[in-house]
Amino acid sequence: MKNWFTQFQAPLMKFGEKLSRNKILQILRDAFMLAFPLTIFGSITLIIANFPFLAQTIGESAAASLNAMLGPASTATMSFATVFTVLGIGYYFSCDRKVDPIFGAAIAPAAFGLVTPMETVFELETGGSVVVGNVLDINRLGAKGMFVGMIGAFLASWLYSWTTKKNWTIKMPDTVPPAVSKSFSALIPACFTLSVFLLIRIVFQFTPWGNIHDFFYEIVQGVQG
Repeated sequence: MKNWFTQFQAPLMKFGEKLSRNKILQILRDAFMLAFPLTIFGSITLIIANFPFLAQTIGESAAASLNAMLGPASTATMSFATVFTVLGIGYYFSCDRKVDPIFGAAIAPAAFGLVTPMETVFELETGGSVVVGNVLDINRLGAKGMFVGMIGAFLASWLYSWTTKKNWTIKMPDTVPPAVSKSFSALIPACFTLSVFLLIRIVFQFTPWGNIHDFFYEIVQGVQG
């Protein structure tokens, strides 16, 4: 029995070691750890605001006031979990590829925003619904948009690092301040990356799903049955 367990354990250990050395998984781990303290803070405030028997203990009015005061804490953290993770992926992927991570961290959320619908549907109390434009559905910035966010962040970071490595950059004279020089160096990679994501957004507008978020959401729903 012991010998069988040892034989079974050895390949699992090797597989685990390979996974631990995988660059993509390492970047994902670090990106989630970036969002970890923020989401934990939001979780704590959410637990406090919805503590069992809180209304019976301090009164319904006080409990409602406490909920209203603590509500923004969870909204500003947990509801933006995908944004924090996308930023982390952009940063750590750029670090791994030895390109400027600050611009990688800025380009990834911008790319995610480009493929995120900027309208939402509101149900009217009188019946029916209305589409409101120039708004972001906060649900897509949280857990609901995580899958699209992760894929988009890796693609955006790869495009940014690839174009930078190809020297598709604007070289400034040495007399130009470093901050300005770095901004111009990232200009072409950023424009190229964001143009790709803008094209993705436009293409999906002509599909039955309308956007890439709903496309992936329907696929996941179909897999789950």
